[in-house]
Amino acid sequence: MRRLFLLIAFAWPVVAFPGELNVLHDGPILADGVSVHRVYLEVPNLALTDKVRIKTREGVVVGHSIPMPGLLAVDLSGEPLDTAGALSLRVRIKGGIELDKVVSLPLQPVAGGTLKIELTPPDLIGGLQRVEVRVRPEGPAHLPHAARRFALSATVGEIESLQAVGGGTMAPINITPVELEETKVLMLTATDLSAPES
Repeated sequence: MRRLFLLIAFAWPVVAFPGELNVLHDGPILADGVSVHRVYLEVPNLALTDKVRIKTREGVVVGHSIPMPGLLAVDLSGEPLDTAGALSLRVRIKGGIELDKVVSLPLQPVAGGTLKIELTPPDLIGGLQRVEVRVRPEGPAHLPHAARRFALSATVGEIESLQAVGGGTMAPINITPVELEETKVLMLTATDLSAPES
């Protein structure tokens, strides 16, 4: 008796499902051409073996990685800007999912401007033991004044704690009589710690 066996092979096609993308980022990217920011993108069904390509014209994609399934980490540097703008990020993924989408991320220019220093009274005279120094930011405001931090230094006297008052920061300077026994020049230096370039 002869037996005949018939083997049939079935080839199941590999189907790539359309992907979705959600930006997990709640703030602007500093557009200074130097700082590198990491942005996370949620991509459901993204696998560690999927191929990812990312491009942008408004900056540089420093690198990207898949730290865990479903999550894409992108390191970006925005090109220098004078005004607020946006960075368009094109994300293409091939593998278990197919995705080709463009997302927009806000760009924030570097804060500029200068600091104005005022003294009350404007001249130091003999016997004066206390003056007030007030720092006022001039130029575009990148932060509310209450959120900004300043550092002050003086060549004469001792600076007390700084306080935010009326659109500026005020600090009293205590000067001992001995320090005014001869003519001196009081030099003040103010630095905006929330924007050290100003």
